[in-house]
Amino acid sequence: MKITPIISILILFANCTTNKTDYEFSEKTCVIFKEDPNEKDIPFEPTISDVEEVEIAFRDYLKKSKTDTTNYKISQNNIPKPDELKYYKRRYFGRENIEGEKVIKVEYIFNRCMTPKDRNEENWKNIRFIQTVDSMCWFNFQYNMERMEIYGL
Repeated sequence: MKITPIISILILFANCTTNKTDYEFSEKTCVIFKEDPNEKDIPFEPTISDVEEVEIAFRDYLKKSKTDTTNYKISQNNIPKPDELKYYKRRYFGRENIEGEKVIKVEYIFNRCMTPKDRNEENWKNIRFIQTVDSMCWFNFQYNMERMEIYGL
Protein backbone atom coordinates (compact mmCIF):
# COMPACT_ATOMS: atom_id res chain seq x y z
CA MET A 1 0.00 0.00 0.00
CA LYS A 2 1.01 3.61 -0.57
CA ILE A 3 -0.38 4.95 2.71
CA THR A 4 3.01 5.62 4.34
CA PRO A 5 3.97 8.61 2.11
CA ILE A 6 0.51 10.10 2.57
CA ILE A 7 0.75 9.78 6.37
CA SER A 8 4.21 11.39 6.31
CA ILE A 9 2.90 14.34 4.32
CA LEU A 10 -0.04 14.76 6.68
CA ILE A 11 2.25 14.74 9.73
CA LEU A 12 4.54 17.35 8.14
CA PHE A 13 1.55 19.51 7.24
CA ALA A 14 0.15 19.27 10.78
CA ASN A 15 3.49 20.31 12.29
CA CYS A 16 3.81 23.31 9.98
CA THR A 17 0.31 24.57 10.69
CA THR A 18 -0.04 23.92 14.43
CA ASN A 19 3.40 24.69 15.85
CA LYS A 20 3.82 28.15 14.33
CA THR A 21 3.50 29.93 17.68
CA ASP A 22 1.69 29.81 20.99
CA TYR A 23 0.85 33.49 20.59
CA GLU A 24 -2.52 34.72 19.40
CA PHE A 25 -3.40 38.36 18.78
CA SER A 26 -6.39 39.53 20.81
CA GLU A 27 -7.81 43.02 21.25
CA LYS A 28 -8.13 42.29 24.99
CA THR A 29 -4.40 41.71 25.37
CA CYS A 30 -2.79 43.63 22.50
CA VAL A 31 -3.02 47.05 20.93
CA ILE A 32 -1.34 48.38 17.79
CA PHE A 33 -0.75 52.12 17.69
CA LYS A 34 -0.54 54.15 14.50
CA GLU A 35 2.34 56.12 15.97
CA ASP A 36 4.45 56.46 19.10
CA PRO A 37 4.05 59.94 20.61
CA ASN A 38 7.57 59.63 22.09
CA GLU A 39 9.26 59.11 18.71
CA LYS A 40 10.24 61.69 16.12
CA ASP A 41 10.74 59.17 13.29
CA ILE A 42 8.19 58.51 10.54
CA PRO A 43 5.40 56.35 12.00
CA PHE A 44 3.84 53.30 10.42
CA GLU A 45 1.06 51.06 11.70
CA PRO A 46 2.22 47.44 12.09
CA THR A 47 -0.08 44.74 10.80
CA ILE A 48 -1.13 41.68 12.77
CA SER A 49 1.28 39.58 10.69
CA ASP A 50 4.09 42.04 11.61
CA VAL A 51 3.18 41.59 15.27
CA GLU A 52 3.20 37.79 14.91
CA GLU A 53 6.66 37.99 13.34
CA VAL A 54 7.89 40.02 16.31
CA GLU A 55 6.37 37.59 18.82
CA ILE A 56 7.95 34.56 17.15
CA ALA A 57 11.33 36.31 16.92
CA PHE A 58 11.15 37.32 20.60
CA ARG A 59 10.41 33.77 21.76
CA ASP A 60 13.30 32.48 19.64
CA TYR A 61 15.53 35.22 21.07
CA LEU A 62 14.64 34.18 24.62
CA LYS A 63 15.31 30.52 23.91
CA LYS A 64 18.71 31.30 22.35
CA SER A 65 19.63 33.67 25.22
CA LYS A 66 18.95 31.11 27.92
CA THR A 67 22.11 30.17 29.81
CA ASP A 68 20.53 27.52 32.03
CA THR A 69 17.03 26.63 33.22
CA THR A 70 16.41 29.95 34.99
CA ASN A 71 18.69 32.71 33.72
CA TYR A 72 18.68 34.70 30.49
CA LYS A 73 21.60 36.75 29.17
CA ILE A 74 19.53 39.92 29.00
CA SER A 75 20.30 43.22 30.71
CA GLN A 76 16.74 43.75 31.97
CA ASN A 77 16.29 41.31 34.85
CA ASN A 78 12.49 41.22 34.71
CA ILE A 79 12.20 39.35 31.40
CA PRO A 80 9.98 36.30 31.87
CA LYS A 81 10.43 32.83 30.46
CA PRO A 82 8.67 32.26 27.11
CA ASP A 83 5.80 30.32 28.71
CA GLU A 84 5.13 33.22 31.14
CA LEU A 85 4.53 35.80 28.38
CA LYS A 86 0.83 34.90 28.47
CA TYR A 87 0.57 36.96 31.69
CA TYR A 88 1.45 40.18 29.84
CA LYS A 89 -0.50 42.64 27.76
CA ARG A 90 1.30 44.16 24.78
CA ARG A 91 1.51 47.49 22.99
CA TYR A 92 3.09 47.84 19.54
CA PHE A 93 4.42 51.03 17.93
CA GLY A 94 5.86 51.20 14.42
CA ARG A 95 8.37 53.67 13.03
CA GLU A 96 10.85 54.02 10.21
CA ASN A 97 14.39 54.78 11.38
CA ILE A 98 16.74 57.19 9.61
CA GLU A 99 17.95 54.35 7.35
CA GLY A 100 14.35 53.79 6.18
CA GLU A 101 14.05 50.46 8.03
CA LYS A 102 10.81 49.50 9.74
CA VAL A 103 11.17 49.09 13.50
CA ILE A 104 8.51 47.93 15.93
CA LYS A 105 8.74 48.92 19.58
CA VAL A 106 6.99 46.45 21.90
CA GLU A 107 5.95 47.09 25.49
CA TYR A 108 5.00 44.14 27.69
CA ILE A 109 2.91 45.01 30.76
CA PHE A 110 2.57 42.48 33.59
CA ASN A 111 -1.12 41.87 34.37
CA ARG A 112 -0.62 41.72 38.14
CA CYS A 113 0.82 45.24 38.19
CA MET A 114 -2.41 46.71 36.87
CA THR A 115 -5.49 47.46 38.87
CA PRO A 116 -8.47 45.20 38.06
CA LYS A 117 -10.14 48.19 36.39
CA ASP A 118 -7.10 48.85 34.17
CA ARG A 119 -6.78 45.17 33.31
CA ASN A 120 -10.42 44.67 32.32
CA GLU A 121 -11.07 47.97 30.59
CA GLU A 122 -9.19 49.94 27.98
CA ASN A 123 -7.13 51.95 30.52
CA TRP A 124 -4.05 49.69 30.26
CA LYS A 125 -3.54 50.87 26.69
CA ASN A 126 -2.69 54.41 27.87
CA ILE A 127 -0.75 53.88 31.12
CA ARG A 128 2.62 55.60 31.03
CA PHE A 129 5.45 53.52 32.47
CA ILE A 130 8.74 54.85 33.77
CA GLN A 131 11.70 52.49 33.56
CA THR A 132 13.19 53.36 36.96
CA VAL A 133 9.90 53.25 38.89
CA ASP A 134 7.97 50.47 37.20
CA SER A 135 10.84 48.23 36.13
CA MET A 136 9.30 45.07 37.59
CA CYS A 137 5.92 45.71 35.95
CA TRP A 138 6.92 46.11 32.35
CA PHE A 139 9.72 45.81 29.84
CA ASN A 140 10.21 46.83 26.25
CA PHE A 141 12.40 46.13 23.26
CA GLN A 142 12.60 46.99 19.58
CA TYR A 143 12.56 44.73 16.56
CA ASN A 144 14.13 45.78 13.26
CA MET A 145 12.01 44.09 10.60
CA GLU A 146 14.60 44.53 7.83
CA ARG A 147 17.45 42.97 9.81
CA MET A 148 15.17 40.63 11.84
CA GLU A 149 17.04 41.83 14.93
CA ILE A 150 15.91 42.42 18.52
CA TYR A 151 17.64 45.10 20.58
CA GLY A 152 17.07 47.27 23.63
CA LEU A 153 16.83 44.48 26.19
